[in-house]
Amino acid sequence: MDFTADDLFKLYDSIPTLENVDTRVFLDKITIYLSHIVDNAYINGVYRTKCSDEELDELIDQVTEFYHSKNKQFHWSVTEKDPSILSQKLQERGFKEAVDAKIMVFELSDEKIRQFKDTFSQFVNPKIEIRRDRYKAMYTKEVIEMIATGFNDPNTDIVRDTTKQQEESEKLGGAIYHQYIAYLKKTIIGWGALMEVEEAEFNMLSGAVTLEEHRKKGVYSAILAKRIEVSKKQGKKAVVITADVNTSAPILERYGFEAAGTIKEYTLSSK
Repeated sequence: MDFTADDLFKLYDSIPTLENVDTRVFLDKITIYLSHIVDNAYINGVYRTKCSDEELDELIDQVTEFYHSKNKQFHWSVTEKDPSILSQKLQERGFKEAVDAKIMVFELSDEKIRQFKDTFSQFVNPKIEIRRDRYKAMYTKEVIEMIATGFNDPNTDIVRDTTKQQEESEKLGGAIYHQYIAYLKKTIIGWGALMEVEEAEFNMLSGAVTLEEHRKKGVYSAILAKRIEVSKKQGKKAVVITADVNTSAPILERYGFEAAGTIKEYTLSSK
């Protein structure tokens, strides 16, 4: 299937949370998202910018003032569809690059699945068990601490905030979130997530992490394979993921994922 960054944004727009929690459009030139539930720069932010270069300065100031008035941290996503000088303008105002990623797609055709399995067979670790659960699995202290440790971040707030946001989304009839937890015997060693929107032709994969001492042992690949298997059974045409250019992207390319675009996120803390 042909896939572009626009398809990803259309998926986000289809989720009721983006309307029911708080979406604001400034002069029809950008779409921003503000959650009243959490104060997290990776959840609150600007997801698309549709203005001219000449309008950027005023627009960035308006959005910054809006988030600061709510005392919220936020991010600004930048893709190749946005104004070419947007990254420069953000950095001039003190925004820092937090994410450098590729939007990657894996078509769930029989041929691509066969190729994936051929590659995956080289990395199979039969000792790893992948269990699928709903978002509430992330409420457990063990899972939250594992994810924070895996991301090398002692602050567990982002995990809790993401869980709260997912719970609210499901209450509003939006996306359904599933967690995939990797176990070695009875020890949690890895985690990944999948976002499902029934009407969409693809599932969105997000947040995969493995404890450092268990890396390069097939854990990430096992979590990836399970999510692909589930998506195929659901009748989806593809899975999509935003992958860090330095970590996940090279692994996904090896498995046959193709880049459909790029996305960078810049953050600016609240006052």
